[in-house]
Amino acid sequence: MVQNVIDYFVSRCSFVYVATIDASKAFDHVDHNVLFHKLIKRGAPCCFVSILCNWYSKLFSCVRWNGVLSSFSNVKCGVHQGGILSPFLFNVYVDKLIESLSISGFGCYIGDSCFCVYNVCG
Repeated sequence: MVQNVIDYFVSRCSFVYVATIDASKAFDHVDHNVLFHKLIKRGAPCCFVSILCNWYSKLFSCVRWNGVLSSFSNVKCGVHQGGILSPFLFNVYVDKLIESLSISGFGCYIGDSCFCVYNVCG
């Protein structure tokens, strides 16, 4: 789709500028407290948010190097890689960014249709 939009404007001697955001490592940087507050603001059931808080508060990590384990530390950010719920949680986390981009007026317009591609989760 992006290539079609670019081809459309280039064929009409128009300039096309593309900006991208690499969100490939973004799942690792989701602040748990911010995420939980956003879920509450969106009206998620308290029991659901409570379960997530409980689940994410029990995440610990350590490093193994040459067969030796480091001390464990609490994981305070990130959503589970490959988790079935993680793309939804990440979308809630970046919702304001997507909303701001959508209402910014930037994008390629053909007639009244805006061809803005926001593929946050890859």
